Amino acid sequence: MVAACISTAFAQIIMRRMKNVGVFELQGWIAAITTPGVLLLSFLFERHEWHKLPEAPLHFWGIIAYITLLANIFGQGGMFFLLKRYDVALVVTLNVLAQVFGIIFGVVLLHEPMTWRTALGAALICVGVVIIAARQGRSRVQPLTLAEPEGVIIEAPLKSEAQGSKD
Repeated sequence: MVAACISTAFAQIIMRRMKNVGVFELQGWIAAITTPGVLLLSFLFERHEWHKLPEAPLHFWGIIAYITLLANIFGQGGMFFLLKRYDVALVVTLNVLAQVFGIIFGVVLLHEPMTWRTALGAALICVGVVIIAARQGRSRVQPLTLAEPEGVIIEAPLKSEAQGSKD
């Protein structure tokens, strides 16, 4: 888990620094690089039941489609979009909160048990998010710029600027 977290952190920093790379191009490279390793690990450590794939129920293929399309392409694509426009610490904070919502939805929708270890883990995540958010609050978040159809660039005002102009 620690190695996965560290590699994700490095990947997000690298994605932030990438220039002239589109979301789908990035997804293609991620798939091309990771698929052989995952297949090799699956071959080495899992039971060899490839012959059962044609007999898999329809909901299995729905799960595969969900993971491929929604989680990977839209989820990682959205992360790439956010990392290109906002500070890494801010985006990672939102990403970490996804784990807490995953726990909540698992308990509420799937009736998974809420153990003290799960609650402690969620509490630690929330404490980490608060620490990151407090540190992030001291620095200024870059505004998102929107392009008009005529090619004019408009800067969306920050919340504090919009409130200051009303005074």
